Amino acid sequence: MKLIKGGIFIDKGHLERLTDAQLAKSVRSHEKSLAEHIDKINNPLKYVPDYGDWNIMKQEGMREYWEKEIVNMQKQICITRLELKRRQENE
Repeated sequence: MKLIKGGIFIDKGHLERLTDAQLAKSVRSHEKSLAEHIDKINNPLKYVPDYGDWNIMKQEGMREYWEKEIVNMQKQICITRLELKRRQENE
């Protein structure tokens, strides 16, 4: 069953099928990607060498995309942590 929470799709059954170790790895992976996206906003030329040649609208569009990805990753991290917490409380 797919649910929409905060604008992202969550397959609750998928989370329930993962082991605690897999959920923890998912959190770490999302945290790493989150840090990278924050760095992309702070240092765009490091990731897009011709970023400085782009017009302002294209730069703003890319920045908005990165910001949207950050929000989605933060939500996924929160959802995954909540699943881990739920499991701990039910032990």
